[in-house]
Amino acid sequence: MGKPPVSDIPELLAYLDGLVLGARQAEGGDGPLGEFFLTLRRRIAALHGHLLPGQPLADPPAATVEAATPQELAAAFRDLTERSAEAAGLPAPLTDYLRNADHRLRNLMDGAPERRIAPRQPETGSARMAAGPHSLEVEVVESSSFGLGVRAPAALEADQVVRLVVPEPFGATTYECLVTQIRPTDGAYHIGLEIFAVRI
Repeated sequence: MGKPPVSDIPELLAYLDGLVLGARQAEGGDGPLGEFFLTLRRRIAALHGHLLPGQPLADPPAATVEAATPQELAAAFRDLTERSAEAAGLPAPLTDYLRNADHRLRNLMDGAPERRIAPRQPETGSARMAAGPHSLEVEVVESSSFGLGVRAPAALEADQVVRLVVPEPFGATTYECLVTQIRPTDGAYHIGLEIFAVRI
């Protein structure tokens, strides 16, 4: 099940397509492992549009499927992630994102999919969030080294790329994030954001 390093995003998507199909075979249909790889595929396609603006995403090669256990599929993804990071063929924010995804996959395989890879702490403060052509004033309510939680007046689309600008005493910090969670709360929306790049 070992995979060679990938050098571009369409090739990475093809490998993920194979892992999705392999997981569905191993799980006998739709299951948490297949959903994990499918969600990851959607988010990587979204990251492509952000990291390589104006560059169309080519159709990925045909996926190859090998019969494997869930543990073998998880190991194949881990091996692919490590080899791709070493080969430096993908944008650096994307290889970092894949490493974080591997931590989440480990939690899934351990039977603890809701376990955070880093603890979140309560926060207070305002920020401006840009989502496509729209801009929203939001309240930051929690943060960790990998993500942020904000309270927003409007919902966003899942797996959407956003830019969050947080004012600082001597400037601002910009977080580039993926929307991973949206839920209504007290007349507003709690939006979970996964950080993939930071600019100070």
